[in-house]
Amino acid sequence: MSTEIYGVHPDARVGEDFQPRWRGSFDGLVACLRALAPDIGAAWDRGSDGDTLKNDDCVALANELDRCLADGSVEQYVAERNAYIEQLPRVQCDRCGGAGICSGDKSRENELFELLGELAERRLTAGFVEQCNCCSGAGTFKDGRSYRDLYVSDVREFSEFLRHCGGFYTK
Repeated sequence: MSTEIYGVHPDARVGEDFQPRWRGSFDGLVACLRALAPDIGAAWDRGSDGDTLKNDDCVALANELDRCLADGSVEQYVAERNAYIEQLPRVQCDRCGGAGICSGDKSRENELFELLGELAERRLTAGFVEQCNCCSGAGTFKDGRSYRDLYVSDVREFSEFLRHCGGFYTK
């Protein structure tokens, strides 16, 4: 889903656009909104250019989110979601195959030779290996979804955006 969200007829600066904390975090926010307000979430129109929501639906969604913020539903959803994502198993690193080290492949060797010349040649012929820079030598890394935490403040800020955007569209 797109993360460029713009108000159609904003009546305040906060309604001009919405920037999630992390580029991929809009997916988590949308999942939260659809879980907490499924009837309004169904009003979202998936077009070829992205998502849209009309002004009346934006205000209704903002009202529902404010109600969920007040009764603790958002806080509970966010805590459960983040706990679930945190416990996901680590993923094996594709670059090093889980070994945590990388020996120079031909493209890497050529890059090193160009950069360091004779020094690089001596290191590679001596069997030099380096720690994998994708997994920092662990052989695994956290599931990609774990880098997209959702916060109660994200929902609060999106509610404020909805209240002042006059409808929105995404690119």
